[in-house]
Amino acid sequence: MDFLRKLANKTKSVYIDAMILAFFDDPLSVETLLNNLSEADFNLDDVSVVTSDGETANAFAQNAGPLNGVKPERVHEALIEMGISEEGAKSCQDAVSNRSVLLAMNVAEEYRQAAEEIFQDHLAQLIKG
Repeated sequence: MDFLRKLANKTKSVYIDAMILAFFDDPLSVETLLNNLSEADFNLDDVSVVTSDGETANAFAQNAGPLNGVKPERVHEALIEMGISEEGAKSCQDAVSNRSVLLAMNVAEEYRQAAEEIFQDHLAQLIKG
């Protein structure tokens, strides 16, 4: 994928080759998810949190990851530029417009399944790109 980038972790280099996109209707689930991802040694610098609700956005203050700096109204355009399908990008934009919380996470393919399971444990609605 176009968004390959090299990360350093404790003992080795990891290449990012997948992105997980999901949205949540409940901001409390997002907070718990972020805590669980951190406890599972996922790097939260690889996670973006986007929402049109300013209060919720400030609570997470997660301005990192693949959607770093993307304003809520530009989610669709940014995802299309990253190679996400029109349908997937529209689903994400609609979720943000309807005050859901969108998470985007870069993850190495070998850890994708484990990360997706953590997302699903927190009632994430996964978007297929």
